[in-house]
Amino acid sequence: MLDLLRDIVDLADGACSYAEARHEERVSEEITVRNGAVEQADFGTSEGVGIRVRVGGAWGFAATRDVSRAGAREALSRALDIARAQPALDAVALTHATPAEGHWASPCAIDPFAVPLEDKLSLLHAAQDALGDDPRLASREAAYSAGRTRKAFALSIALVRSCAPSCASSPRVRSCGCDCTSQDGASTVCG
Repeated sequence: MLDLLRDIVDLADGACSYAEARHEERVSEEITVRNGAVEQADFGTSEGVGIRVRVGGAWGFAATRDVSRAGAREALSRALDIARAQPALDAVALTHATPAEGHWASPCAIDPFAVPLEDKLSLLHAAQDALGDDPRLASREAAYSAGRTRKAFALSIALVRSCAPSCASSPRVRSCGCDCTSQDGASTVCG
């Protein structure tokens, strides 16, 4: 992906005084066990490319979920059109920085997405069971969420090229000892 971003920034050369291209991919997982049953098991992904340019002192931005070369080129074209459509501004020079390239990744001893779903559910059920069966507990819940974000960035002004993946997960266990009955006697869900 970083190569695509570099190509898009290079393609913008001559059409604008500044260009940057960003890519972000997010993966998320949410699992909730409530009162012995799986209440939620969601897995989602999202991905996109954003392009920002500066033409004659005016900024243009466009984004797309189409992360192909054609999609990124179309986003560049839209960003340039938007910048050109802005009122003329005095072009203030941007500061030039020393070129840099880097890679950063957050520490992740165990990739939460590599752990089988059955293992996660087993741990959540065990955590929920550890809350006990006290009849005063109207609701017992154990939940887990994980997210991974990968970012890549290319910038024309300083030739910055970077890639930064990060990963995090968080468990949650809670119980509700409230009276989960409404005034009309209907049962309600603790939240």
